[in-house]
Amino acid sequence: MRPAFISKSLYRPVTWMGMERLPGALWIVVMGILSLMGLMYAKAYITTAVMVAFAGVGVSALRRLAEFDAAFFKVVFRRKDYQDIYPAHTATKERRNG
Repeated sequence: MRPAFISKSLYRPVTWMGMERLPGALWIVVMGILSLMGLMYAKAYITTAVMVAFAGVGVSALRRLAEFDAAFFKVVFRRKDYQDIYPAHTATKERRNG
């Protein structure tokens, strides 16, 4: 028997530059905008250099987090919609016929 091919997308998380795609891209965009604003409006070259360094540290932290748990933010965003306690009467209250 020939083994069945399993697509990598079923067992490998989606990453970008070694970190989760959405938080990583959001981090890079926000740090880039803040760095450009500091450079253009305040002419603060030291502040811009600090922001670029801070962006590098954040990327490194996101990469390490993705190595530890590649679906961390996916789980966090799904978990925020769940309640800790569901009252027993709430689920059937609207469905009663009489």
